[in-house]
Amino acid sequence: MVAKRWRKNLIAMSVTLSVCAASVAWAWDTFNVSTNKSAAPVGLSGILEPFPPDALSFDAFEALDGNWSDWSEETLGLISKLYEDPSLDLEGQRELIERLKTKSKTMEKAIRDPRYGKIHDDLISLNGALTRRIELFEAILDSQEIDGEALKLQKLADSQKDVVQAASNLNRWLRGITNGSGWVKFLASDKIAKVSKTEPLNKDNRQLLLNALRNLKEKDKLKSQAQRSFLGRSRFSTLKAALESYERADTFKPKKADPGKFRKAAAELITAVESFEAGYSDVAAAEIAVASQKIEVASTDGGQLIAKVLDRHYQNFNFKVFISEDFINRLITKRHTEKGEVRDFILGANVSGSQTTTTRIGVDFKPRDDAALFDITLNGTTNSNTRGVTSEATIFTRGNHHIFGRKQIVFDGDTFETRKARVTVDANNRHVGTATRVSGVPILGSIANRIARREVARKRPQSEAIAAGKVKRRVLPRFDEEVDERFVEANEEIDDGLHTNLKNAGVWPAERLLQTTSKDMIVNALIREGVESGGNPANLSLAKSKGLNVFLHESLFNNTFNRMDIAGRTLTDTQLRKEFEKFLSKLAGEEVLLGDDEEAEDETTYIFARNDPIRIRFQDGDVQLVLRAGIKQKGEEDIPTQEVVVPMTYTLSGDEILIERGTVAVTPIEKPESLAKQIARAGVMRKKIQSAIENRTRPRILTIKRNDGSKVKVNVTQIRALDGWLTVSVE
Repeated sequence: MVAKRWRKNLIAMSVTLSVCAASVAWAWDTFNVSTNKSAAPVGLSGILEPFPPDALSFDAFEALDGNWSDWSEETLGLISKLYEDPSLDLEGQRELIERLKTKSKTMEKAIRDPRYGKIHDDLISLNGALTRRIELFEAILDSQEIDGEALKLQKLADSQKDVVQAASNLNRWLRGITNGSGWVKFLASDKIAKVSKTEPLNKDNRQLLLNALRNLKEKDKLKSQAQRSFLGRSRFSTLKAALESYERADTFKPKKADPGKFRKAAAELITAVESFEAGYSDVAAAEIAVASQKIEVASTDGGQLIAKVLDRHYQNFNFKVFISEDFINRLITKRHTEKGEVRDFILGANVSGSQTTTTRIGVDFKPRDDAALFDITLNGTTNSNTRGVTSEATIFTRGNHHIFGRKQIVFDGDTFETRKARVTVDANNRHVGTATRVSGVPILGSIANRIARREVARKRPQSEAIAAGKVKRRVLPRFDEEVDERFVEANEEIDDGLHTNLKNAGVWPAERLLQTTSKDMIVNALIREGVESGGNPANLSLAKSKGLNVFLHESLFNNTFNRMDIAGRTLTDTQLRKEFEKFLSKLAGEEVLLGDDEEAEDETTYIFARNDPIRIRFQDGDVQLVLRAGIKQKGEEDIPTQEVVVPMTYTLSGDEILIERGTVAVTPIEKPESLAKQIARAGVMRKKIQSAIENRTRPRILTIKRNDGSKVKVNVTQIRALDGWLTVSVE
């Protein structure tokens, strides 16, 4: 390890010396003797900070040793050159970015390869840090070289593709709705869906799109409230958004760029982004927003290329849930058995006996990218033991009928919509005995029985069809009605419970998206408002395939903390706990208590900062609680605002989750007047925080209660904190 450090230090020194040499050469070559002026910087020169950030430093690559050492050193050299070599021209900068993109692809491939499992965490963190930056750098370069007319054509093509896709999705949905064809005609969505996704629109097709947009915008002119509400459904909103995007592209006029202002704003953006990466503060997020506005004014495309990257990496969904079909079936599937008598008149016979029906309910996910689509499935058997009596004979029969049912459900995040159920029955009647009035008479009895059996065999198809029809008529209405009833209740619970609670707590999602594949339901949400941040793309390779996977981004927690009344306040331990209780009670819709109401005599009184008083970070395997606060001391000088970082690790051990606190770090927000005094202050803060946050355990096995009161146990199989995300897997 010592030798490795020396080697890395030598590499760092050589890179620094080469950069210094290049800097001298660049200064000499670019200095114009006749005018005594230096050549203007190009591309990223003068925009990037002079050194790579900590997330891409030598220390960040420390874990990549062994077979990865040479690769790591080469990658570090490329990063250092991009940041530190002022002689790079545009071609050289783009070449470096392409080579770093190749390095990123290598990491992505290794992350999916179980052979590199020991360094997966390091690769995920490094690749996230590298990808965010090289995509932003490339967007800054591209923004300086945009051709206005080409940009307009690209906008039209992209929005046109979205319109056609939205119209196709709308048509598919309307086909399953009564009177849906009327809405298709109203918007001409069938014609829009047939428009080319790639070729430029002619005058008639362009007008077709604009007419549909006008009808959607003028929905309030419809006489019926029900019609107006129906047009407010998410699929219509998606089409409307796509049409509005097309309209904007159609009327788009490229701006005249101001290179000087753009470069200055881009440099401010990079500084703000690095500040944000270092601490995920709202102050840095606001600085990103200000720099973005300046870029919007100074760039040809109105800053859209850069905004796209910022949206992807800093405003993305910050809450993701993957629910596997296997997991949800484990929670809801159960056997239900009913027994009953049979009394009927079938094919001229009085039929009596008993029957037992056993059914299982399940879920079958169907692929859909704009909503959750699934079938509630019914699988069952009806076993009967009957005798049919006529004037000529008594027939003993055993029935074994298989039942298959499906009912389609669509969920858009607001409402469950159900379709009519379908049920099929595979009937099977087996003749097990015959008795006639002469069954005991020699010769005549056997002849009569043979005749009766032949008659039973002849009528078997007819009897099985009748049996299937009777089972279907008995099962279908009940299956249809019971599923409808359950989802009506679910809609009420969502509207009056979950949605109301989220709104009351101020964490109603700014964006939502539900999707299904053939194996999973995926819930995406973004909790943010104003200049608050969102998430970056989560590394979905962390998801377990057969369970429940929850991805929680640190911005979800930090934005939630912003909703609580903590910033700038002076609060004791108990008062702080009560603020959490108040917020959680709003979120849960019922009272939540985290402890007793008695205040301890030795309680700590915190003076919280006005900005970012409580923050969470998920980095390098640790959950880091960051407090920006001072402490009020009785009879002594108050401790001014400090940044306190409390690292915590979550380890799965046996049936428990071990939560262990690491070493608490305390640093002053402002330069202290005395180092000795700061050391004393840090000691006081550290002692109080460590006494308040102790190591603890939580159960790893969780019990989930089903609607019928039965219980199922699930197991936490993974807790990982990486690249801004906390991933929790349950099976």
